[in-house]
Amino acid sequence: MASIVWPMGLPQHVQITGYGETEPDVLLRTAMEAGPKKRRPRDVAGEEPLQIPLLLTRAQKTLLREFYRETLVFGSLAFDWVHPTEGHACEMVITSPPQFRPEGSMYFRCTLSVEVQP
Repeated sequence: MASIVWPMGLPQHVQITGYGETEPDVLLRTAMEAGPKKRRPRDVAGEEPLQIPLLLTRAQKTLLREFYRETLVFGSLAFDWVHPTEGHACEMVITSPPQFRPEGSMYFRCTLSVEVQP
């Protein structure tokens, strides 16, 4: 597990609307001279991509930006958080920079692209 944890000042639960999970892609595909590609598992576990929607206040937006830029060094480090649907602690990495959209005058909508590490 990572030594960095998800900040307490940010939402601890995700919104169901906009949330998404993708099964890990662990297949190795090899092109053949003729016929279909051959497929075989390359691992028994892989990164699980998640799309995590958050509704943030202005202060939380600032906190998330600082967490991403300074603590995670622009997403290069992993952090620990609770899996949104399974409820267990896991290690995650942010896979693309957070994007913020205004939601009224007081809030910002953000969708984080993360991967749960095996």
